[in-house]
Amino acid sequence: MNQSANQNEVETLTQGYLEGSLTPSESPRLLALLKEDPARVKLILANLQTDALIKEVVDQSDWVVRTSTAAALSADEILPAILIEEIDFSALSASVETLAQPNLPAPQRWRVPSRRTWLLMAACIAILLSIAFLLLSPLESTPRVASVADAQTTVERAGQTLAASKGMRFASGDVLKTDTNGTAAINFGREQTQIELAANTELKILDWKKSKRFELQAGEIKATVARQRWFRAMVVITPQAKVTVLGTEFVLSATTNLTRLEVRKGQVRLMRQSDGKAVQVAAGSYAIAAAGSELAALPITGKVLREVWRHVQGSEVHDLRLQPGFPDRPDELGFLAALETLKETNDTFGVRLRGYLIPDETDDYTFIVSANGAVALWLSEDESPENRVRIAQASAGAQSSEATVRASFNATQRQSAPVRLERGRRYYFEVLYVHGAGQGDPALKVAWTRPGHEAEEIPSECLAPFITERGAKR
Repeated sequence: MNQSANQNEVETLTQGYLEGSLTPSESPRLLALLKEDPARVKLILANLQTDALIKEVVDQSDWVVRTSTAAALSADEILPAILIEEIDFSALSASVETLAQPNLPAPQRWRVPSRRTWLLMAACIAILLSIAFLLLSPLESTPRVASVADAQTTVERAGQTLAASKGMRFASGDVLKTDTNGTAAINFGREQTQIELAANTELKILDWKKSKRFELQAGEIKATVARQRWFRAMVVITPQAKVTVLGTEFVLSATTNLTRLEVRKGQVRLMRQSDGKAVQVAAGSYAIAAAGSELAALPITGKVLREVWRHVQGSEVHDLRLQPGFPDRPDELGFLAALETLKETNDTFGVRLRGYLIPDETDDYTFIVSANGAVALWLSEDESPENRVRIAQASAGAQSSEATVRASFNATQRQSAPVRLERGRRYYFEVLYVHGAGQGDPALKVAWTRPGHEAEEIPSECLAPFITERGAKR
């Protein structure tokens, strides 16, 4: 598409914006065109003869504010954060300043704009005001106590100790404390951000009006953070580190000697207080800030993701795959330290265990599954779930006791063919296990072996949890 056609498209879409007739696909298209070439916006601005005309348009405050506010209501759906970052606002400002010069030579003067141009100009202003509204306008985000699990949870405020209660509003400088058996949670009104405090945790609320700022004095917090305004990132300070968050899910713990950050979704910046060195920690990784410790993002190991679906109608793996809610809506979700099941409260259920294998040696590995029920194992050639293939399985007819499961790692009918794995690489894996009625106690084990070695349960240090992302295929 040539430049003229693009400019015509900008004008058409801008008129649609003014009339409120843009479709969900046309709104991001308009913003993409303006971001792609700021000169298109300059051409619209260039039709103004003086800064007075700009002021005259902006002074139609009722119309402009109504338009920009209405646009802002849907802006969160049509303005990706990366687009907001990349629009060249400085170039647009420079164009306005140039046009404001009153003594331009005659050949450079512009004709008085038509009504259509006025509409285009006003639409551009409305779009920019919408972006500013999205970036800068505050949410109703006063922190409150969302839940308290123990009567001994307290709030220290101005030298007084108060009992924490659900709905209690915080003031700047408050310290929320949980005891040995207590937990608590903080939320922020309509914003989908929540901070959960584990037992023996002290969290100080420093500020939230400009940006959310906390001090984790001791203990552990788990935070789910909605996307924050640019220049208003959430910050958590510990004795050893400073954590900066725009929107993610993470677990942060602090003692007198070290700070540990574990990121489950998104990305978090961890800066060490002692020397200012920082590291970006992505989903599925952790980092530690401590004296004498290297500051680096490392893969989380020792856990696998466990998802449970209850009341499965059937006893084979394919029955779980037909279960309502599979694969996106499990009845229970958590983490395990090994590839095995936990006791369940009903006889009919299905489990999905998934994560990453990180071999400690390069070799040809054979995998073995053993279960009281039906089980299947998938393995990917890399860390992508889309590349997984089934390599081992056992049907519900091969029932065993838990003791038999532990002793049956050499059952040839449940072995995979040898698979070449490289040391330190991440390989996605997935296990589906179904336990039907009348099959006895649930039991599941997954092991591996390689030439010259006995079969063994996969060590926890060779396992890392699968991290689900919003909108990702599960």
